[in-house]
Amino acid sequence: MRQHARILVGLGITIPLAMAPGAAAASAPEAAVPASKIVAAAPTHKVLEMNLCNGGGAKHCWDPKPGPDKAKRTMQEAAKKIRALRPTIVTLTEVCSEDVEALKKTIGFSGDSFFNVLSGSSNAKCTGGRGDYGTAILDKRALPKPYSKYRYEERLTSQANSEKRVMGCRKTDTLTVCVTHLSDKPTSVTKTQCKEVMRRAKDFAGRTRVIIAGDFNLKYKGNPDVQDCVPSGFSRKGDGNRQHIFIRNSLRFGSTGTQGMNGFSDHPAFWATMR
Repeated sequence: MRQHARILVGLGITIPLAMAPGAAAASAPEAAVPASKIVAAAPTHKVLEMNLCNGGGAKHCWDPKPGPDKAKRTMQEAAKKIRALRPTIVTLTEVCSEDVEALKKTIGFSGDSFFNVLSGSSNAKCTGGRGDYGTAILDKRALPKPYSKYRYEERLTSQANSEKRVMGCRKTDTLTVCVTHLSDKPTSVTKTQCKEVMRRAKDFAGRTRVIIAGDFNLKYKGNPDVQDCVPSGFSRKGDGNRQHIFIRNSLRFGSTGTQGMNGFSDHPAFWATMR
């Protein structure tokens, strides 16, 4: 468990601070709320979830990436999505600790928390010396101190194989954000993990508002159905596949959408607004 604070060399791209409004055209996953019914005021939060498949070990999504410099170009694509979609919170799965620190600097966010996936009893590693492999949350706000109070990381109880899945959260006095990437099979384990993530997130969050995002490897109306994982008092939106965002009902969803990653991931970038 740690809070990254080192400054690394950037990704070789520049993200302007002023971004063109309306830059992102998005498809509507599942049942997105019609624009005509969205409150005109700016949303309280905009969450962008991206599974970047950038650890280097998953051949099914790593090998098809456009080369050369697959890892660096994937992070450049992620930065472009952040530039276009202008989220307030970014959740990342299948990423590397060194890449996350560089991305944070590139996009100018103040806060980041990285959560290690385990390989057996040790931290899983990325290829190319890019640090640990896992998930992350990027936030425009720095994490309050002490970190032990406002940061949470836990290995899930039920596991499918030697890649030990984890969940991680960061919170302020008003909002808790969590991220996870669940096992893809057997789906009985995936469903159990999902319910555990919801329970642990609620316990850590206390009375704050709650956002839980990531790659859950469960589908809406699938078998099992990701909707069966939604706790009482929560709502969910998904990308039409395996990425989902859950919120406690003290928040309510506005618009949702996806954008393709131009060959740099087998998952789209998925976003949702809420207030």
